[in-house]
Amino acid sequence: MQALYGGRFSAKNTGSLRGAFCLNAHRNLRIDLDHPTRQDLSKSVHLWKSIVQINLVSILIDDQDKALHFYTNVIGFEKKHDIPMGTFRWLTVTSPEGAVGVEVVLEPTAFPPSKVYQKALFDAGIPATAFLTKDIAAEYARLKKAGVVFRGEPKSMGPIQAVLFEDTCGNLINLVQPA
Repeated sequence: MQALYGGRFSAKNTGSLRGAFCLNAHRNLRIDLDHPTRQDLSKSVHLWKSIVQINLVSILIDDQDKALHFYTNVIGFEKKHDIPMGTFRWLTVTSPEGAVGVEVVLEPTAFPPSKVYQKALFDAGIPATAFLTKDIAAEYARLKKAGVVFRGEPKSMGPIQAVLFEDTCGNLINLVQPA
C-alpha cells in the first residue's frame, strides 16, 4: 500500500492503512505503508510531530489578579497575554525556563461546576497540575521563604521527588524533580 501526501492519496491495493497517518501540505511524500524504510518512518514521525502540539494548559483559579501575582511574582513565570474579554481576561503565563511556546491559562472559575471540581480536587489532596524543577530542594526553600504553603517536605517517590504546595487560588500544585 502506498500513501501519497500533499493533498492527494493513492493506494496499490485495498485494505486499511497501517502506520502513522501524516500530512504535509508543502511537498508530496510517498510512503509504502506495507514496507516502510527507516527513512520513511523518520519522515513520518517528523511530520506527525508537527501536526499536534500542546501549547495551552489551563489552571482553574478563583481570582485572576491574585493568580497573576502568585504565578509571576512568587513562582517566577512571565505574563504572556493579558487580553480583556468582557468580565474576565485571556490571561496566560509562561516559564522562562520551560518549553518554548507553552502557556498556562489562568482560567477563572466562572462556570459554577468548575468551582465544585476545583474544590473537590483541593479537598481530596489531588494536584491540579505539576511543575518540574531541576533542584527541588532549592526551589522548595525559595518558595517557602516567599510564603508558599507546602503540604509536607519533598519526598522520594520512585523515580521522582515531589511535594505539594497551595497556589493561593484554590489549587494544589505538585512540584516534581525527575530522577
